[in-house]
Amino acid sequence: MWVARHDAAITISLPLGGDIARQMPQEAKRFANIDKSWVKIMTTAAENPNVIKLCYGEEMLKNLLPHLLESLEICQKSLGGYLEAKRQVFPRFFFVSDSQLLEILGQGSDPQSIQPHLSSIFANVARVEFDRTQRSRIVSLSSAEGENVRMQQPCPADGNIEVWLNKVRWAAVFFFRLAWANILDTLNCVRQLVAAMRQAVCDIAASSIGGLDVFQNGDGPAINSFLGNLPAQVAVLGLQMFWTRVCEDSFERAKGERSAMPVCSGMVLNASCCCLECVS
Repeated sequence: MWVARHDAAITISLPLGGDIARQMPQEAKRFANIDKSWVKIMTTAAENPNVIKLCYGEEMLKNLLPHLLESLEICQKSLGGYLEAKRQVFPRFFFVSDSQLLEILGQGSDPQSIQPHLSSIFANVARVEFDRTQRSRIVSLSSAEGENVRMQQPCPADGNIEVWLNKVRWAAVFFFRLAWANILDTLNCVRQLVAAMRQAVCDIAASSIGGLDVFQNGDGPAINSFLGNLPAQVAVLGLQMFWTRVCEDSFERAKGERSAMPVCSGMVLNASCCCLECVS
């Protein structure tokens, strides 16, 4: 029972101080009384180093320790309810352990103290930047990689910490929604530009189909003119279409005409030479 009381007191002694003590005055007062009794017990133990005589001869221990342990269990239960209430207000507190949450809440009156815990609460938020003149106003968020997101309006970091952390979260959500809307507008402009470019290429290609005969006729100046007056992508496409058409035609004619393949080879070679001359 002595050891159980000692372990429970260590668990509660740190959180029931500072800001948490101001928010839980009754529990803080109860723990202060427990602590006084515990100091009295330890003083008696120091004066009586004989463990057997102390444990079995002192009626105070038999009567006081069970009461202290029961009071500590009440404090622990109240503290658990306190943490649950804070998590209901700001659900991201569920991401941190009880000990870390107690540390955060115990320093709630100092907004700067939240810095080491931000990465546990928010995804890839390493720190927040405070206004240089008004130290209780958050103006931007920074990632671990150094990327900085400036808020549309400064977020006041006053009052209960779970309340102003919610304000920070909603300010970040608003910023990213606005940024995503701008990205969508940009993507729509890019889609329109790509569609216009695709249509322009299709129109040019359609208008140039009739000029493919220049490759078949082997007219060098006409081929140079065809290639020079068109975008390179369209010209290459036209050359590929000519090659495909000539090869398919020669395959069909080769069944009854032996000269079909040589003729096809000559036209393709001639067109290739003209293209090389044009490029050079």
